[in-house]
Amino acid sequence: MSSNLQVVKPQANNPTNNIRALLEKSKGQIAMALPKHLNADRIVRVAMTSVQRTPELLKCDPISLVAAVIQSSQLGLEPDGILGHAYLIPFNNTKKGRMEVQFMPGYKGLIDLARRSGQVVSIGAHVVFENEPFKLIYGYDEKLDHEPLPPSKRGARKGVYAAARLKDGSVHFEWLWAEEVEDIKNQSKARNFGPWKTHEDEMWRKTAIRRLAKYLPLSVEFAKAAAADELADAGVSTAELFDDDLAIEVPAAPAKQTIDEAFDAIQAPPAEEPATKQPVQQSDLFAIQDLIDGHQLKPGQVIACALKALKTNKPRDLWTAEEAAKVLEEIKKNKGEK
Repeated sequence: MSSNLQVVKPQANNPTNNIRALLEKSKGQIAMALPKHLNADRIVRVAMTSVQRTPELLKCDPISLVAAVIQSSQLGLEPDGILGHAYLIPFNNTKKGRMEVQFMPGYKGLIDLARRSGQVVSIGAHVVFENEPFKLIYGYDEKLDHEPLPPSKRGARKGVYAAARLKDGSVHFEWLWAEEVEDIKNQSKARNFGPWKTHEDEMWRKTAIRRLAKYLPLSVEFAKAAAADELADAGVSTAELFDDDLAIEVPAAPAKQTIDEAFDAIQAPPAEEPATKQPVQQSDLFAIQDLIDGHQLKPGQVIACALKALKTNKPRDLWTAEEAAKVLEEIKKNKGEK
């Protein structure tokens, strides 16, 4: 057991204290993941606030909860579920037959990460309501005008837009109609709980930011958060997005285990032995891209595998054949293929 972990014995038969004890034991790993402006003690307190506000988290596998907290920490986002930086979402992992915790970045978390990139001067998103004066013009002279009204006069949601101004002075915006957002919501595994229920306006705004981000020069951290958000909506584990040395392996054992048993399952994955491979030719690029498409992954899953394999947020159309081959290998590994 690592020396930088504080051992705290939980009280028997108290799920809240058990989770608190496991988080206390994991503070060393949390501290390793955090940027300088945050500390592990605060993250543990914030995570416990989320647990108290969402009792369903206590029914989830405890290791998955700690993993979600560490994932949030790696991006420098507090999983408070209140301020909108990040959320801890309970979901049913049907493949493993148990409830697990999923990390989901919030609207304010994505905004914060976008600003940290250094490329964005300002960025934001707003919901437009039916009675509000609104004008959107696409073309060479794109224009967007929106006059908000007080809640008592604005009517139903009409749509949502996101806009960003970059350091070079250019302005970019993205618009989604209400029916488009509703389609995205209905496809989400988290549509009936969590922020889609408690902070729906912010989820609309985050959806627009995520769509806009595809056209902005943002950081690897932002790309990870956006991919994690898409995977969380799809009910897919976000663990593959994050660093191996800080990841927590979720054991196959049932969720009902002692805290010591749960903590003993936290271990770094074994180092992989380098394999001798034939060099990839650039002429193979299109064939490799076709093989990637053949796996029929969602965009967020491809982004996740690319970030894992390449350690950079490089657009797919700029991959070399060797880079595409690394992504394909990561996809196969995640699907248990050889």
